[in-house]
Parts: sequence; structure tokens; C-alpha cells
Amino acid sequence: MKFDKQRTAARALSLAAVPVLAGIAAAPGFAQAPRKTAMPAVGSASTVVASVNGEAITRAQIADELLRQQTTKLSATNPIFQDHNRLVAGVVGTLALKKMAASGGQPVTVSRSEVVDYLFKDNPPILYQVVQQAIGERVIQQEAKRQGITATDADIAAQMKKAIDNARAQYHLQGTDTDILKQIGVSDSYLRPHVRTQLLLEKLVRRDLESKTGKPFGDGDYIAASHILIQVQPDPTNPMETEKRFAEAKTKIQAIAEEIRSGRTTFEKAAEANNTDATKFKGGSLGIFTRGQMVADFDKAVFALPKGKISDPVRSPFGWHLIRVDKLGSELTGPEKAQILNQTIQQRSNTKVTELIKKAKVVNNIKAPSQGGGGMMPG
Repeated sequence: MKFDKQRTAARALSLAAVPVLAGIAAAPGFAQAPRKTAMPAVGSASTVVASVNGEAITRAQIADELLRQQTTKLSATNPIFQDHNRLVAGVVGTLALKKMAASGGQPVTVSRSEVVDYLFKDNPPILYQVVQQAIGERVIQQEAKRQGITATDADIAAQMKKAIDNARAQYHLQGTDTDILKQIGVSDSYLRPHVRTQLLLEKLVRRDLESKTGKPFGDGDYIAASHILIQVQPDPTNPMETEKRFAEAKTKIQAIAEEIRSGRTTFEKAAEANNTDATKFKGGSLGIFTRGQMVADFDKAVFALPKGKISDPVRSPFGWHLIRVDKLGSELTGPEKAQILNQTIQQRSNTKVTELIKKAKVVNNIKAPSQGGGGMMPG
């Protein structure tokens, strides 16, 4: 049990490359970003539909992003990666049917500008999601610029190559990198700017992590450990009752510690008998984690322990723990440390975007979809 302070197969490649941006619209607290009362987003291509710290996001930018995103999915050569929801196609179909009804069933044409106008009039949920994603991207880009953080062409190329290789392996695809992009229906020109923004976000999060240690991550910032937990459920309405529960849990964890010391049980058996999380089935193992990943009291205790020694009882907001260090950072391989650091960065990325949005001056003139949907039904 780690105490972190923490779209379909058609999006396989973009998910592999930009896992956070793919989920920005659903990030906790995202919909609560500061915004003015919604106003009709109609007008010319230069109409401002949102802004971030005074930087405008125009109707043309959102329309270009949305139409490019949807049409690239439809162009996937492998049918399993095509966009079968076809949300924008549903809007276009509705517009065409209305024009046909008005013309008495005669042939009609639908222009790109009419599609864009109707999209902003109909306001399907996907429109709001794309605007929210654009807002998230802007706050990342602005903060990276403020901190002097950049993503080089080489960084971007390496990340794109990694994403393509991941998609190739995961979905057993054959062909060159260009072939993979065609099969999935993701263009290089669409993917590249999103990869750049994702890299900027990862560098921002890594800088945050390193600011806590005052230096780049080193061996001493990684550890593999196990724990036994007597969990406490606090009573938010009764602090005295909460403390009583913590006292009872402490007595129990002290008894367990004595049983281990006397040889009447093992650390692993005690963890199996008492833990209520997934570590119950792994002898209490928490696996590898980084400094600052756990809550403060646990984090302080575990990184102060020698290898193999069982700690005195440690209190955290979750209850009372006995902790044992299984491997020091110096014993972990480079790939092991790289993997866990990457996981930690990914876990914190959505939270970072939410924090940046809360601090920014954000205006979004696109009305949020009502609970349960709204706009066009998937076609």
C-alpha cells in the first residue's frame, strides 16, 4: 500500500507518449478552474474562447485541433484504431440532415466553416474537453518558460520513438515507424507538439521532486521496503475517539513487534495477518519507491532505517506501522531506479497541472457539459 500524496485503443500511441495530457480534462479539480460565466462562443476565427494569464486561445486554434484530432483517427489504416465514436462526424451528420430537411430533401453541401460554426453552436462535450486540454497545455508551457525549462528536438525525437516502439510491442504491429503512425491514425505533426508539452511537464515535476532533496536524485533517494500496518479509521467528528483508536492500534502493533522479536511469528506472516492492502499478499512488500513519495512521517522513518532492521512503531495518518528496509538505493539497478522515478513523475503529473491551473488566471467561455452528457450523441 503506497501512500502517495497523489481514450480507447484508438489512442494507444498518444497515450503511450502523452499519458497525462490524454486525461487532463478528467484531472481532479480541473473543472473548478477559475472561469467567467459562459458566453456564446460564436464569431470569427480569431474569437477568443479561453485565455490563460492573458494568452488567448482562439476559436480557430480549437477548431483546428479538434478537426485534426478526429480526422486523423478516422484515417487509421487498422480498423481497430479508428474512432468508432465519431463525435464530430455526428455533429456534421446532424447539420447535413437539418440542411436536407430545409431543402426538401435536395442535395446539400456542408463547408468547413459551417461545421465549425455548428460545433460551437451545438457545444458537444468534446469541445469543452479540447478547450480544457488547451488550457492545461498553456499553463505547462508558460510555467516551463518561467523556469527556463525546455525540450530539445532530440528529447522530442527520443520520446516519440519510445512511444512508437511501445505501441508496436503492445499491439503487435509490423512496419516502420511511419507505418505504425498510419496504422494507428496519428500524424507526426499532431503528436509532436503534445510530446513536447508532456516532456516539459515531466521536467517540471522532476524539478519539484529534486527541490525537496536539494539535489538531483541519487542512490540515497531510492529504497525498497516492507511494512506491517494496523490501520486506523479516524472519526472526523470526534477527535478523542480518533485518538482512542490510534492508542488501541499502537498497543496492537507493539504486541506484533514483540512476537517478531521473540520468534513467535515472522514479519511476512504478521503482514499477511494484519495488512488490509495489496501488500498483504506480498509479505508486506511496498516495492521500490522514492524519497517524498510516501507521507512525511513514514518517509522520514524509512529513509533513516538501516537495511534489515525493523523500526519502532511509526504513526501516519493511516495508522501504526512497523517498517523494514529490504534494499538500499545503492543495491538497485539503473533500470529499476529509472522505472520507479518515471512512475513517480507520472503519478504526480495530473496533480501538477491542476496546481498550475489553480494558480493561473484562467477564463473559459465554453460551457461545461452537464452531468451525464449533453450535445451530440456518439454517431
